Amino acid sequence: SGMGLADAPVAPGPFPLVVYSHGNGGLRYVSAFLTEHLASHGFIVVAPDHVGNTAIDSFAGTSEDRYQVALDRPVDVSDTISAALAGEPGFEDIAPQTDPEHIGVIGHSFGGFTALAVAGGVAEVPPDQRVDAIVGLAAATMGLDDENLSSIKVPTLLEWATGDQTVEVATNAPRPDELISGRPYVRADIQGAEHQSFTDVCSYQDLLAEMPDAPAAIVDAVDEYATEGCEQGQLDIDEAHRII
Repeated sequence: SGMGLADAPVAPGPFPLVVYSHGNGGLRYVSAFLTEHLASHGFIVVAPDHVGNTAIDSFAGTSEDRYQVALDRPVDVSDTISAALAGEPGFEDIAPQTDPEHIGVIGHSFGGFTALAVAGGVAEVPPDQRVDAIVGLAAATMGLDDENLSSIKVPTLLEWATGDQTVEVATNAPRPDELISGRPYVRADIQGAEHQSFTDVCSYQDLLAEMPDAPAAIVDAVDEYATEGCEQGQLDIDEAHRII
């Protein structure tokens, strides 16, 4: 597992910037196995919470309408890029080390939709021309029309889980294969992986098992997610993370 350091000195850049977009009802740190790995290899990784579509919103009853969230999410990513480049509060130290010519977006599930939407636009939200490459992990593509997908002109990597019951490969992968014009375009189908193979939910389940006072609602929610990636017969989570 990775290790984060608070208030570490900022290394001299410039470094490429990656924005990570979490899935529906997720949180900014839900794929730390991946974001820490990227950071350790010289990427500045920024992961916003998509307010109105987080796990906290789910528990608090403050989740927003799904269509509104679909429009808000790519704007969240673009605003995050702007904040990082401008040195807004929290970004003062990293802004001078951020390379504005190398910006990527990576996301899981609804976050994969978000990465594609940032590059191709969605409804009245235009593409963000600053983005140079995108990665979709089990990306939900159904909410993007053919024009959005055809507008994606940047290098694209899409990773799919063949056992995914939430974002099924058969219905979500063919249209981007056909329509995305960005090159290189790479599609990777991970055999035996499940929808949550792209997150740290198995680690959360292990941690909660050692916490007898953990709220039952949280334990139940994690256990439900964990059926999609943490069970016997599914691709071993450590191997899944290595591949991803």
